[in-house]
Amino acid sequence: MKFNEQLEKRFAVKQLVEKLGAVFPVFGVTKSGACHCKEGAACTNIGKHPIWWLVRHGHTEATRDMAVVNEWFSRTRLYGMNIGLVANEDWFALDIDPRHDGDKSLARLQEQFGALPKTVTSRTGSNGQHLLFLAPKDGRRVKSVANALGAEFPGIDVKGGGNGYIVAPPSKHKSGGVYRWEEGLGPGDTELASAPEWLLERVVAKPRERRQDTPIPAMITEQDRKRAAGLLEWAAEEVASAAEGTRNPTLYAKSFFIGTLVGGGFLLRSDAESALIDAAQAAGLSKRESERTVESGLNGGEDNPQGLPDDTERQAERKKQWLIEHGYYVEPLSVYEMIAQHDQKGGGR
Repeated sequence: MKFNEQLEKRFAVKQLVEKLGAVFPVFGVTKSGACHCKEGAACTNIGKHPIWWLVRHGHTEATRDMAVVNEWFSRTRLYGMNIGLVANEDWFALDIDPRHDGDKSLARLQEQFGALPKTVTSRTGSNGQHLLFLAPKDGRRVKSVANALGAEFPGIDVKGGGNGYIVAPPSKHKSGGVYRWEEGLGPGDTELASAPEWLLERVVAKPRERRQDTPIPAMITEQDRKRAAGLLEWAAEEVASAAEGTRNPTLYAKSFFIGTLVGGGFLLRSDAESALIDAAQAAGLSKRESERTVESGLNGGEDNPQGLPDDTERQAERKKQWLIEHGYYVEPLSVYEMIAQHDQKGGGR
């Protein structure tokens, strides 16, 4: 990678971080149009996917810390890297793909509903466009989805809500083209515009019906409930102490695990939500991101109900030790102790 090219990219990233948000490293493209990943020309997402050995959890490890970004540049200087820009909670992007008639769909949309306002816009390497708009501030969340406007308007994807990203200028495309800002529409030239209501109505996520608590079954013993409560507190502590770059993945993983216990009837969902959201915010995540990730994780776990984990495994042993230290652990009764307890209650043979 040429020195002046690297300087250009570093300057571009600094502007992205200041104006739009967090970035992460994406595999670059060779002169022949192959991906710099190990798949090379056989890669199905050339020049568009995270450099896994720099960001193990993909775009969730995006950062605004230029010291980290400069380290990424140093470690990829021999072949360069593309730049991934996370569509966060402040803005969303319309991804116009002319290969699937996205440009025609955009024209028909504006003819039918009115012209879109001037906003930050990039031209992609395949001659498509990324149009960036301010996200709504009224609690509605933009969904990140392919063909977001339906079969009537194909070729238009939406990236938003922290769950999607775009490849930003001056990254390279497999066609040999370069991503660039449209004339006068770069983040340093113009402001992000508010999207018209007709567009927001089509891209915001529909409200989900909140799952309600279900009573804990009578078959769940007091011992089981105490262990489950201790596991919830353990999970919350793991979330609260998660390092930057791992917070969201940790939150989702622990929410999914706790969700399996909610689905198994060992915990109330409302208790799990409250503990995990509080822990996520203590770790530094926003309330909105915390609520969204906890909901997703709990839903996934609740749909896959499990019993309490086996305490013979190494990880379970660590949990057991934590439960003991915090006064939650109850030693399981042996078969003989259970029989004796049963006989004492008048249930003898």
